[in-house]
Amino acid sequence: VGALAYGLNTGSVFIHEENGHLIAKLSSFSEASLVRQRDRLDFEMKCLQGERDVRRLAPETIDSLEHTCKSDVWVMAILFWEAISGCEPYKAYNNDQEAEAAIMGGSKLEKPTKCAPKMYDLMLRCWMLDHENRPSAAKMANKISNLKAL
Repeated sequence: VGALAYGLNTGSVFIHEENGHLIAKLSSFSEASLVRQRDRLDFEMKCLQGERDVRRLAPETIDSLEHTCKSDVWVMAILFWEAISGCEPYKAYNNDQEAEAAIMGGSKLEKPTKCAPKMYDLMLRCWMLDHENRPSAAKMANKISNLKAL
């Protein structure tokens, strides 16, 4: 069972301290099983009406509304980039059509100034156009946990 991670951004992440460690938790997911179908229909309607947030969607989701675990890996990397840079992804583009063309054309977000090179390399792996070439979420979690410094 999966959930569509539509509209996920840094505003959806709460950071709190638990047992001396900083913990990040996503908001609005506690009732995901109850709203999954409604959200999918809402997402499809927004796509049909041209109201989707393409700046945070994987290419296959933009192209055909296909959404897999590998799409979530793309979104996860966008979220990391947004958190590290403090910027909105693809803000350099004037509108969603330009951002969509850049994403579908393989354009990658630039390395944020305060981003460790190894972290950015992981992000780039998550942004492979062919979702089959992206790492799994489990593999990404393992690689991130092995990084010395983000």
